Amino acid sequence: MIFAHFLSALWHSEPFVNKLVIFLDYAGILDTISAVILFIIWIKKPKKAHERRLSLYTILLSFFAGVFWVADSNFNHRLTSLQSKTSESALLYVSNQVSAIRAKYNEATNAQAIAERAARRAEAAAGDAANQAENLSRANAKVGELDAKMHPRIITDEQRKKFINLMAKIPKGKIDVEVSLEGGAEADAYARQIQQMITEAGYETRFGSTLNAMANGVFFGIKDTNNPPVFAGEVEWDLKAIGIDIKGFVDATAENGIQIIVGPKP
Repeated sequence: MIFAHFLSALWHSEPFVNKLVIFLDYAGILDTISAVILFIIWIKKPKKAHERRLSLYTILLSFFAGVFWVADSNFNHRLTSLQSKTSESALLYVSNQVSAIRAKYNEATNAQAIAERAARRAEAAAGDAANQAENLSRANAKVGELDAKMHPRIITDEQRKKFINLMAKIPKGKIDVEVSLEGGAEADAYARQIQQMITEAGYETRFGSTLNAMANGVFFGIKDTNNPPVFAGEVEWDLKAIGIDIKGFVDATAENGIQIIVGPKP
């Protein structure tokens, strides 16, 4: 059994078959030459007892020559079959590897395409989020504007206390406070709060109204910019410091040199 397995393994071993075929080719050639030589000797020598042996040898040699040639042909056929199977196996292996590489390339290409689509979607989502944030900011600003317009202007306790503290060491004098009739009740109430705050800071104030058309907001008028009251600059700066958006202008009608006019709400 072991010998049979050994012969089977040798039979299926392509290098062994190649060497065996070459050996049989040479053995067949040598055997044929020997048969021819013996046949010549058999013809020339007398046919005695040894003639029968030579005849037997010739027959045997011819037989083995035929066997070798048949075996040689069989081995050549086997070798050709093995080579064909080997080539087919190699081609099939290469084809399978190419198919596997192509499949992996397609997977990588698909993955890249998916990643690119995801990146574009993320970029679009980020752009949408930025636009929404900008729209929300604008909406909040408009809401703030509407809220400010709906609520009247006031002087808070914090603003009043801060202004009084800032003006504590500033020279005192007279300041006129007027309201534009175009501003209505809201402007009138706001102007009176400003007057009261300035009065509490130690200044002599006078309240009045004007028919002159005024822009929206609060205005700080100085009669003579070349020779203003010594406290004029401090009053204007400290009103701004407590959050009043006040605008300066030259007011020739300011009897006491300084006049604060409250116009309609912006």
